[in-house]
Amino acid sequence: MKMKLTYFRDDGGRKNAGYATEAGDCFCRAVCIATGMGYEKVYNMINFYAKNERKGKRKKTKSSARTGVFIATAKKMMKDLGWIWVPTMKIGQGCKVHLRADELPEGRIICRVSKHFTAVIDGVIHDTFDPSRDGKRCVYGFWYREDDKPDVITEMRKELVPRGTAPLVRMFLNDNTYVNTKFATECIDAIEHRLLMSNAGLLEELNPLEKLAIMVLKDSSYIKD
Repeated sequence: MKMKLTYFRDDGGRKNAGYATEAGDCFCRAVCIATGMGYEKVYNMINFYAKNERKGKRKKTKSSARTGVFIATAKKMMKDLGWIWVPTMKIGQGCKVHLRADELPEGRIICRVSKHFTAVIDGVIHDTFDPSRDGKRCVYGFWYREDDKPDVITEMRKELVPRGTAPLVRMFLNDNTYVNTKFATECIDAIEHRLLMSNAGLLEELNPLEKLAIMVLKDSSYIKD
């Protein structure tokens, strides 16, 4: 039996934050709803990430909290927030998961569908409209909070994304040998990005492991080509 998701109108706090009632802010409000973070904080966070995007021949614009966010930027931001991306559709595979209660895990998740992001909490869509298309809307993937760890993830056998920079840092600190320049640079860039976010008040402070790693990695005596 196919189970439709119920719908609850929710703007993620946009109106209460003093912003215009109409906008293409689906990613911003979905993040607000799923994480419980304030609208203005998430709005500013998205625009902070957008500043680092590059334009190209095919990519004429940058992400915007008000008008839309590119998936690469959305994935990077959610990863930094500690949420894990679960792809549910691959190229040429066809639709496997729909925006439907019996095909999605319980808990708080953010689903990516065609040209839209929406928050789903325990089988209830929280959005400014019902995007389910009567349970036929295909889900390309979803984020879930790392602490939740729903059992359905294991059953779906999806590739998970590690949280933040911790795996890189631990890999380095647990290795008594020197690291190569490329690896050290990746660690420094990743941690310094988090440091910028922390200083901007958009993320928590670096943990002791990250502080130690960036201090050690900046010492050139530990790095070799």
